[in-house]
Amino acid sequence: MSGAARRRLLQVLGGALLAGWFLAFNLANLEFAAPDNGDFTRFVEGWVVKPQGFAVNWPDPADPEWQRRFFRCWHRFWDYRSAPDPAVTSADAGTSRFLWGLAFRLDRALTRDAVFDLQTLGAILRAAALLLVLLFYALAARCLRGRSWLLPVLVALPVAASLSDPRQTTFFNTFYREGGTLLFALLTTCGLLALGGRRFWAAVAVAAVGSVLLAGSATHHFFTAPLAAAALLLAFWRRRRRQRATAGGLGGVEDGVAWLALAAVLVVLVALGVRNVQRPAGLHRVNAYQALFTGALMASDDPAGHLALLGFPPESRALVGQHAFTPGAERFLRDHPQLAGFRATAAVLRREPRVAARLLRRGGEGLAGVEGLLWLASDERCAARQPRLAVWTAARNRLLPGGYPLFGLLAAAAGAGLLAARREDPRLIAVGLALAFTSLAAAGEIAVAVFGDGIVVDFSRHLLAAGFFVDLTLALLLWLAALAWTRRRGSAAP
Repeated sequence: MSGAARRRLLQVLGGALLAGWFLAFNLANLEFAAPDNGDFTRFVEGWVVKPQGFAVNWPDPADPEWQRRFFRCWHRFWDYRSAPDPAVTSADAGTSRFLWGLAFRLDRALTRDAVFDLQTLGAILRAAALLLVLLFYALAARCLRGRSWLLPVLVALPVAASLSDPRQTTFFNTFYREGGTLLFALLTTCGLLALGGRRFWAAVAVAAVGSVLLAGSATHHFFTAPLAAAALLLAFWRRRRRQRATAGGLGGVEDGVAWLALAAVLVVLVALGVRNVQRPAGLHRVNAYQALFTGALMASDDPAGHLALLGFPPESRALVGQHAFTPGAERFLRDHPQLAGFRATAAVLRREPRVAARLLRRGGEGLAGVEGLLWLASDERCAARQPRLAVWTAARNRLLPGGYPLFGLLAAAAGAGLLAARREDPRLIAVGLALAFTSLAAAGEIAVAVFGDGIVVDFSRHLLAAGFFVDLTLALLLWLAALAWTRRRGSAAP
């Protein structure tokens, strides 16, 4: 067997190893998922009406059925609407609706059943996740140029482990938007990594589409589109400089067309980021309330003083720490319609700047916490059992720093990525830009979570994307180290 054939065989075996890990860990937790908190109805009411076995979709809170319907149990089977109407689905469902719509249409075409099985959706999301993990591995293998078959496996292992850990997989069998967000984040990252190859514009297209889907998957991911746009702009600028330094560089009309094409991509991405800040007014008021009462005021040394300066009545002090869906909070929102934005939270941060630092520290600490996410996991029997094989979550929580040190790690990773992007090697530029993107996205996700919706309601779930971006950052740091090692080894070879 020739050396090239042997390398190809080892690379295939490496991919099989990653796929085996992914499948084994995913199959171990197929019956676990995150229960409905009430969001499912507005997200997919155009397709399904209620979980199977319930007389109504929304039981009265005094009815014992309410306890079984929400928060505690995962309901696998859902009754279809007699006449599906996807237009009914809330706009707040985001781009994850495309994945749900695909699952619904496939299920209706293949089974004709009146009931939808959430494991069908889970199977589609898992299949897409596996393909993206293998794409990440293939890009690493191509970038490292077969120097060692083991290096690409080690580089891709954090990604495979993350997407096969119950911290993430419990959202695959659900109508939560996070399942789509994870896939779109990895697709965007793979597009940026592919910029170092020969098909530059195909990579731009993949990164652009991925970032459009990612930023559109939920309002709080709005900033990822401008981040991706900046990475693409830097990549094109570095490529143009290299081309101008060679005889066949761009010039004249070709140069203008290339700039116009890239400008169109960037305008779309930035416009999407701005547009995605908008959301239904009722939900905006809820987020504004929670940012203030379950975020800034909880981290303040003088919540009563802030409330007085804001003109809120003394009795509002009792709401600090209470989410927006309690009776008292709902009355407060009705009586104070001026709380329709984040001006009150901004005023607290201006008067007491240390609150911002405390909230960020709480976000960094919450990222390493696992209790909230695994508590959400349930199965059809409402059993209070922990999902199996949370190996990656356990290892990361032991090794990863929390609080301020986490932000130090992310800042160092972003700096390393930008330094790598200054080199002339297209592979280093691509890996560096991807690393800067994922590390800044992780920090941004934490900031948006703590300043945009507080640190109480579904806090662990709101940090899910941040945790996945951290996992991607760790994988890309390994990639950068492996690339530096192979380059030194290659330069030292006779």
